[in-house]
Amino acid sequence: MGQGFVAFASRQSVHILSSAGGFPIFPPLVLEQPLLQMRIQHGFLLLLSLDGEVKVLDLSKRLCITKASLKDICEPSLLQLDQDALQLNASGQISLRTQSQELRFDNSFQLWMDTVSLSECQKLNAVHVELP
Repeated sequence: MGQGFVAFASRQSVHILSSAGGFPIFPPLVLEQPLLQMRIQHGFLLLLSLDGEVKVLDLSKRLCITKASLKDICEPSLLQLDQDALQLNASGQISLRTQSQELRFDNSFQLWMDTVSLSECQKLNAVHVELP
């Protein structure tokens, strides 16, 4: 529940309701895979499926702002044990903390970025190289 929305999932769909009136906000969203995690934060709906796909939906804009995969990064079922490993901030950006990495998904590049390595480079005053 969050920001006037309540969401629940069946095996094949996600239902989003108004928390005030209980009426559907959208038609049911059809799932390609069953979910491991689902939550609403800051007006965004985060969906993590069994196959490792992550989607972030901006509910107020009716827009999918992120579609990413965790398949090559970690075992998605491990995130079921550590619900805090996958984070969603107030801007709708997702980050992932594993035992060996801290990653942030960059929506512009559509890639995961290693935030620990980035901060280490900044500490070392890494040389900035402009690409042609």
